[in-house]
Amino acid sequence: MFELEKALSQTRVTSPGPDGITYNMLRHLDANSLLHLLRLFNRIWSEQSFPAQWYEAVVVPILKPGKIPTNPLNNRPIALTSCLCKTFERMVNARLLYELEKRDCISPFQGGFRRGRSPIDNLVLLESQIRNTFVRKNHLVSLFFDIEKAYDRTWRYGILRALFDFDIKGNLPVFIQNFLTTRIFRVRIGSTFSHPFIQHEGVPQGSVLSVTLFILHLSQMLHVLPSSVSGTLYVDDLQISCQGSNMNLIERQLQRAVNKLLAWCDQNGHTISPEKSRCVHFCRKRSLHPDPVIQIRDTNIPVVEEVRFLGVTFDRKLTFLPHVLNLRKRCEKSLNILNVLSTTTWGADRPSLLRIYQSVILSRIDYGCEVYGSARSSVLRHLDTVHHSALRICSGAFRTSPVHSLYQIFLSHRHQYNTYIPIFTDGSKTTTRVGCGVVIADVPSSFQLNALCSVLTAELTAIFLVLERISDLLEHKFCIYSDSKSALEALSHPQNETHPLALDILCLLQSLQARDFQILFCWLPGHVGIQGNELADAAAKTATTSWQQPLPYADIKKFISNHVHNLWQISWDRQVSNKLHSIKPRITLWPALPVRELDVRMTRLRIGHTRFTHKYLLFGERVPRSSHGQHKYPPRVGHLWRPSRQVGTFRSPVYPISWYLSHMAVCSRIKRRGPPWLSVRSGHPQGTTPSV
Repeated sequence: MFELEKALSQTRVTSPGPDGITYNMLRHLDANSLLHLLRLFNRIWSEQSFPAQWYEAVVVPILKPGKIPTNPLNNRPIALTSCLCKTFERMVNARLLYELEKRDCISPFQGGFRRGRSPIDNLVLLESQIRNTFVRKNHLVSLFFDIEKAYDRTWRYGILRALFDFDIKGNLPVFIQNFLTTRIFRVRIGSTFSHPFIQHEGVPQGSVLSVTLFILHLSQMLHVLPSSVSGTLYVDDLQISCQGSNMNLIERQLQRAVNKLLAWCDQNGHTISPEKSRCVHFCRKRSLHPDPVIQIRDTNIPVVEEVRFLGVTFDRKLTFLPHVLNLRKRCEKSLNILNVLSTTTWGADRPSLLRIYQSVILSRIDYGCEVYGSARSSVLRHLDTVHHSALRICSGAFRTSPVHSLYQIFLSHRHQYNTYIPIFTDGSKTTTRVGCGVVIADVPSSFQLNALCSVLTAELTAIFLVLERISDLLEHKFCIYSDSKSALEALSHPQNETHPLALDILCLLQSLQARDFQILFCWLPGHVGIQGNELADAAAKTATTSWQQPLPYADIKKFISNHVHNLWQISWDRQVSNKLHSIKPRITLWPALPVRELDVRMTRLRIGHTRFTHKYLLFGERVPRSSHGQHKYPPRVGHLWRPSRQVGTFRSPVYPISWYLSHMAVCSRIKRRGPPWLSVRSGHPQGTTPSV
């Protein structure tokens, strides 16, 4: 019953399907009717059946903005399916998503329709890769693909096979199989219906379960990419990139990745459009470089100076000027709405205009600001004029009004909660001490905690102390401000592994609410000049009064782990003669290569024990001599890359001299950096495999 009630609470007011049942009807059912509905769902689930009417959908064509209505392809199909079926789908989808996330069935680089994911994750990842490339003075070539009709061409058998490969069995895959088969739709224009059509392939439009099955199937294509090529997906928006200093090597790696993607698409019924795909070469080098030539079935992918990806325009220099100018142009058009509604005689009031501004204009500016916010201040100032104009329109102020005056007028948050008493909390942790600070009515107080406590424990302790203190006050309306997102998230989404202090806070909060206390929590950015937050931070850093509390298990575990890691690091620092210590002085985890053979060779090269260097010990041979026969010395891995006549006799059986001379630059680079992308077998000629 809990799953059914939760599924109904997540529904919105939408048009009904062919059966005419709406969500409002289902939400207004009494407890007895809901119980009968739940029994129906359980019977469908256990008997592995599917109602025939749930297979049918009504498609309503909606013309795309700015398109010619006479062309049927310019219409967007909106499928209306049974609300009763979609309610059951929500219940099944919740179970399916839980299993998929628990078993890591969906690629971590697929960000669409997943809890806690958004397009910003993909955008920030791409922007970080480009920034790192600029810092290293390298090239980054990124490809943006257009998958034609990916939703309608999804291979149904591929979805079922993926579920089987992930060992998902029982009634769940049977229900999904019944859900995908024999889909029928009719087109409705006005009150006229077409004849029924059978949808032979693809996932059903307008269904809740379809999007999860779609991303499960499409995310498999990321697994075919080579290790040197990174890729991200947001639903069906595919982007891959490769960086390096050699453009020829980048082209070969990307072409290899494209060929693998095409092979996967051929096996799964998808098509990548070369005309709609784009290629961008991100580079800030002054020297000229030819455009990369990458093909899709003998058709070159167009190379452009800028590309729009997930709503943000990336230019090759990463200035974000094209994005800001385009954003300003679109926002200026939306200002006309405010101009019409803000007539001084009969116009809307200020709160209504502000809500319109926030939903129509400010939402556009805020989207992607985590990415394009790194642009120069001179570029971002193009958006200030739009923001200031909107504030002047909403307030009715003259165009000559100072900007700072506008900001003082629109203290919307303080105005909305002016009856609440503000309280600021903060936690601080250094190498020697941990403290928490509280500011109530501009009066700071602080407590010193155990040095083993984490910052999260300090932040939660401050909130707990605040709740204990306000329980004795006469006022009943408070707003607690904290700069710790992790602390507020622990309170808003309690789980089994939630911090024990967070559970105590929730219990105390519940008792205060039972006494008619109104307590709000608000996050604010730290160290930006907010007076109350700065006072709480200073109090936390100078805390002297001790407050005893039991240490959470997580803090003790983290302390022990850090202590053991430090002891390990001290022991490792003494291994100055170790070859691996010279290239890995800090204890960190290196990623493993996807191919076992390459991973083994890389491990041996890093450690310095290879067939070339230690073969004489394994087979009881004599210590190798130099080319002059004067000295005995054990060979080292560095001799593979160092041009030396004395070790030429040892290198020649391992690497042909022609291969070594032609790859001198690569060898010197490996000697300097020892990169994790080393692929020994990709560099030598065909038929000559080095022995490592």
